[in-house]
Amino acid sequence: MCDCYIAQCDICQCDVSIHIGDWSTERENLKVYCHRCTRGIKKRGIPKAAIVILDPIERTSQVEGATTRHIGQEVLILCSDPNAHDIYLN
Repeated sequence: MCDCYIAQCDICQCDVSIHIGDWSTERENLKVYCHRCTRGIKKRGIPKAAIVILDPIERTSQVEGATTRHIGQEVLILCSDPNAHDIYLN
């Protein structure tokens, strides 16, 4: 089973649909950033984390406010649990 839920961007609080495979980590171990906030973070430098994921948007339903022009833009997911797996946009 998987944990599929709506997380909020750690900066702007917009909704981001997340998948955690096999309940491999707790939701509290993730910091999620929408595509808009990810752009700014990438310019400043991505913070260190046990797992760093840059996942491109494939469907507009994955991120609140995303339109077809946002397809392909990346969402940043930081995980503090080194044993977590299968974490991505849902």
